[in-house]
Amino acid sequence: MRKSGAIKIAPLFYKMEIKKKLIKKRHELLLLRDKCKYRSKVFIYRIKTWIRGFFVNQKPDYNKIALCKKLIVCAHPDDETLFFFSLMQKGTYVICLSNCGEKTRRQEFFQALDYQEAEGVMFNAPDIQYAQWMWNKIFWKRKFKKIERVLSEDCEVYTHSIKGESGHCHHFAVGKIVNSCFENFKIRHTVEKVEDAKVLTESDLMKKTYIMTDIYASQIKMLTRWCPWFDGFMKTDSFLK
Repeated sequence: MRKSGAIKIAPLFYKMEIKKKLIKKRHELLLLRDKCKYRSKVFIYRIKTWIRGFFVNQKPDYNKIALCKKLIVCAHPDDETLFFFSLMQKGTYVICLSNCGEKTRRQEFFQALDYQEAEGVMFNAPDIQYAQWMWNKIFWKRKFKKIERVLSEDCEVYTHSIKGESGHCHHFAVGKIVNSCFENFKIRHTVEKVEDAKVLTESDLMKKTYIMTDIYASQIKMLTRWCPWFDGFMKTDSFLK
C-alpha cells in the first residue's frame, strides 16, 4: 500500500515543480516585456527631444565668454552643480553639451545658473547612450574653435574626469573632447573617486542640496537611484583634495 501511495505522490510532485518553473518563467518574460516597453518609450522620448533641440536657438555669448574667469564644460544639466559647485559664481561661464530641446531641463539649468550668478549655454548632443558616436571630438572641434579663440589666456577650464567620475559614458567623452579642443589651456578635471574630494561646509551643502532637490526637481528620482556615488558627490567638492 505504501509503495502504491508513493507512486501516486511522485507524479503530483513533478507536476507541481514544472508548474512552479512555468510560472517563474512567465513572470520573468512579463518583467522583460515591461522593461523593453519602458526603455523603448524613454528612447523615443529622447530622440524627439534631440530633434526638437535643433529648433531651439542656443548660441554662446562670445562677449561673456571672453570676459569669464572660469569656463566649465559639462555633459548634462545638473552636472555643473553636482560636480562643479564651488566654481559656480559670478564670472563663470557654463557650457552644457546636451538637453537643449528638453524644455523642463532647460528651464532648470538656467534657473540654477541665475541662482548661482553664473552664465551659460546649452547645446544639443543626444542624451542617449546608444548615440555615443556623436559624443566625439569630430563633432565639437569646429564649435569649440571660436570659443577657444575668444577665451582670455588666464581663463581656467574645468571639465569631467577623463575616466568619468561617475562611470557615465558621456562624462568620459566630454573629458576627452575638452582635452583635445582646449590644448592651449590648462584643464582641470574632477577627482575620479569621492574619497579624494574635500567635504563641503554645512552652509555650502545646504545651498547645493536646495539646487539639486528644489531647482532640479525633475531629476531627483533618477539621481537617487545612483546612490551611493550621488550621495558622496553631493557632500563633496570635486576639485579640492
